[in-house]
Amino acid sequence: MFIYVLICNTCKELKTFDKFSKKNGSKRAYSHRCKVCHNDYVRNVWYKNNCESQRTATKKYKADNKFKVLSKKYNTTEAVIKKLFKNSNNSCEVCGTGHNLCVDHCHTSGVVRGILCKSCNTSLGMLREDSDRILKLAEYAKTKCSNPDTATI
Repeated sequence: MFIYVLICNTCKELKTFDKFSKKNGSKRAYSHRCKVCHNDYVRNVWYKNNCESQRTATKKYKADNKFKVLSKKYNTTEAVIKKLFKNSNNSCEVCGTGHNLCVDHCHTSGVVRGILCKSCNTSLGMLREDSDRILKLAEYAKTKCSNPDTATI
């Protein structure tokens, strides 16, 4: 039985093939750095030198591929996400704003439910998605917040 080994160009240690990443297009088919040295290089050198360009590229990718990114995040298809936005007219289904839109989903089942703005989505979460609590808060706001003269101490 043969055990194949390589020498890492960074730490100069002799290591088995499983300690190296496969690299397409390379003459030797494996990275010239072992996984430990490669991860150290990425964290301490590459990321520091490419941090801003990486952030910019990520932002651009997310903006250009909005439906693809959301479909992966919520484990559904792009068609479902597009339909949600279309059905909501690209606005929050509660307040109607078109800014800071989020995909509302059930944290228990993972099922996507609709499109809400960040404020409505956060409020729904803070109220623990409890319809009784939401109705009580709406009644409270209706009676206490609409007429400041009725406030009692």
